[in-house]
Amino acid sequence: MAKALRILIVEDSDDDAQLLLRQLKRDGYDVASRRVETEADMAKALDGQAWDLVLSDYVMPRFSAPTALRVLQDKGLDLPFIIVSGAIGEEMAVAAMKAGAHDYIRKDNLTRLTAAIDRELREAVERRERRRLEKEILEVTSTEQRRIGVDLHDALGQDLTGIAFLSKLLYEKLASRAAPEAHDAADVGRRVNEAIRQVRALARGLCPVEPSQDGLMNALTSLAGSIEDVYGISCRFSCDQPIRLADNALATHLFQIAREAVGNAINHGKAKNVEIALSDADGRLTLRINDDGSGLPAALPRNRGMGLHAMNYRARMIGGVLAMETRPSGGTAISCSVRMNVE
Repeated sequence: MAKALRILIVEDSDDDAQLLLRQLKRDGYDVASRRVETEADMAKALDGQAWDLVLSDYVMPRFSAPTALRVLQDKGLDLPFIIVSGAIGEEMAVAAMKAGAHDYIRKDNLTRLTAAIDRELREAVERRERRRLEKEILEVTSTEQRRIGVDLHDALGQDLTGIAFLSKLLYEKLASRAAPEAHDAADVGRRVNEAIRQVRALARGLCPVEPSQDGLMNALTSLAGSIEDVYGISCRFSCDQPIRLADNALATHLFQIAREAVGNAINHGKAKNVEIALSDADGRLTLRINDDGSGLPAALPRNRGMGLHAMNYRARMIGGVLAMETRPSGGTAISCSVRMNVE
């Protein structure tokens, strides 16, 4: 029985596209395909239906494989992307693979095509399963963190507040009698109040985004305020229209990306002005962090590289696309865009 396969073909030559389809039919595939040759047509095709993979020529009059790959990545889609082209230079092939292309097949040697497709389809399934498991683990971990945070704030925090109240009453009784132990009671009260502050800080760290639809906006507003207070720099949060999220896990991932990006801007970029922005356009939620620091260095320090790795990891977990660049005016721009429904 023929194996069903949905292929988006990026190719300006219908004859070359038909050669690909005939090769796949001979190798046992039942192919449903669509041919596109412009960026706009590819974006429309990706939005219009689901595909199993993309086959792309490298150079076309109005399009190219690197641009097609960027379109695919900007959509947040993890589909096998195989370049099928005439002879291209080794440097171009290597650059395409580094950018995210999965394989390169010469048009005059299509015998490798089926094996490459079979391999990349298997690996795509494995990647999706791995992300699913990783997401489940993160969700379980986040749920447990939120539970511990709530317990710290509501249970332990309230108990400590009660102890602080009792210690205050004890101090007042002892002080009214001019008892020397009044000083010790006051010291106990101060230590309990310090413990309360530490518990609240721990609870905020474990549960940084409150489980409400306004949680992300509130958390980013609080982050900007605390950055200004602690570091003495300008940090602003903007959101042109209210963006309410029912998914607390998504909101928490976005908040952690923002916190990491702001920390990098201050600690490594030495920024004096940071802007955090949240926006929604065309069904896509975008978090953007701009700063006026030193920009992205050619070689990242190890600790900063780990921060960028963590942001990329969180973006993948929510099906988002993370982008970073040095701004023309100086500083760094980091954005995370995710397709979703906002409420």
